[in-house]
Amino acid sequence: MTPEESGRKSVSGNFIRVARDRWTFEESQTGKPFVPIGCNYFDAHTGWPPQVWTRFDPSAVREHFRMMEDLGVNAIRVWLQWSSFMPVRGELSSKALDQCHEVLLQAKGSGIRVNLTGPEFWEGFPSWLSAETVKDYQHLMNPEYYEAHASFWEMFSAHFADEPVIYGFDLANEPFMPWDGTLVRTLWNQWLMDRYGSIDALKKNWRWQAPLEWGRIPPPPNRRLKGSKYLLDYQTFREEKALQWVRNSVEAIRRVDRHHLVTVGLHQSSFPCEEIIPSRYAAFAPRLLTRCLDYIALHWYPFGNPLTASLQPFDLPGNIERSLSIFLANCRYSHVETPLVMEECSYYGGGSPAFWGGVLPYRTEMEQDRFSRQLFTVSRGSLSGWLNWPLQDTEEATDTSAYGGFYTGTGVLKTWGSSFRTISSRLSGKRLRRRHARVTIPLSRSLLLTDAEYCDQILRRCYKLYVQGAIWDFKFSK
Repeated sequence: MTPEESGRKSVSGNFIRVARDRWTFEESQTGKPFVPIGCNYFDAHTGWPPQVWTRFDPSAVREHFRMMEDLGVNAIRVWLQWSSFMPVRGELSSKALDQCHEVLLQAKGSGIRVNLTGPEFWEGFPSWLSAETVKDYQHLMNPEYYEAHASFWEMFSAHFADEPVIYGFDLANEPFMPWDGTLVRTLWNQWLMDRYGSIDALKKNWRWQAPLEWGRIPPPPNRRLKGSKYLLDYQTFREEKALQWVRNSVEAIRRVDRHHLVTVGLHQSSFPCEEIIPSRYAAFAPRLLTRCLDYIALHWYPFGNPLTASLQPFDLPGNIERSLSIFLANCRYSHVETPLVMEECSYYGGGSPAFWGGVLPYRTEMEQDRFSRQLFTVSRGSLSGWLNWPLQDTEEATDTSAYGGFYTGTGVLKTWGSSFRTISSRLSGKRLRRRHARVTIPLSRSLLLTDAEYCDQILRRCYKLYVQGAIWDFKFSK
């Protein structure tokens, strides 16, 4: 039976592209607006972390697409895994590719576009890549790894280059540039040599009196020090390495595929104001990545950092407003004249997740629904698309996946799922407009990366503007 015969929608042959307004998406042939609104998809009943491909069940996939279609989902994000898709280096698994084709077939019949993300390590490590290699994100500066990553994407995107149900590729989920390590120190010292040429020039810029020796200059102390040229250089080094890593994989895709959009799923630590210690800054900077990405994908949770877990929305009076102001600040900061999609975002309800040792309190479905709807309201005019984190609760999960879904683990529609259905019907197919700012907040890049008090001042100003009902933009300076 064809999708049309079964009464389901069918995805057209149009690819998705960025519209001329540089803020929205549209179909490549018809020009029809496309607002990605949906969720991240995995089978909630395959363990934790979920075994997306090793426990692949086509009948379960069909049922899940029925559930998503019922909610008005038009976009999902599906995770690829190294061990399933490239168990042997340089070779894609035909079994995994067939499974991926099955997911895309179901997506076509449901009228749902797909973003494919990764590859990641949920299902373990392939024989050619050890866990030690990726410890503390060391692999993201390892030329051997990022060449393997680029090779994967070149082969994978070539295989699916003519598949329009895929609206984009996400190179990695929440990457962080490593803070320290043997390779990191080697590359850091080489970067300094290339930048300054001599120890005297380096010491003059840093206003440094103590001896320095090429090859033996460590990362700076892991604390903010206002105006530190040492720390600013180190964060610049990390940002440039992040850009190099992203560009390498984007170029690999573009050698074989000009159709699909490419992005990277940015952790909220890409917004320096959210972090207390320098090593927690992810160093994937939207203002740099826009040089080679088609759109920016942002992730945000009101408990994204264990050091700020006390900022739970319902814990203290004023926390909801403060959380929403930080959320909006992330959105406005990450706008770089290209579409901005909130690719992961959710709150939880109906339980207490086993997160950071169980510090997150029980929340009701009504509280999940209330805060999630507020996130949508606040971000109208500041986002080009929105994906909830899970489709369905996975109670054994050790993060917000436990109770962050539209459905319970037994498939019962939650209050938030019902609200989402209404929201998706209102947004799908609309041409969104970005809200113009009344206020411009100047941002000193050097202080943003070195001065904790300055970051606090920025967040306080954002909070004040939010409470006043104002909207703002950021403008960078040195």
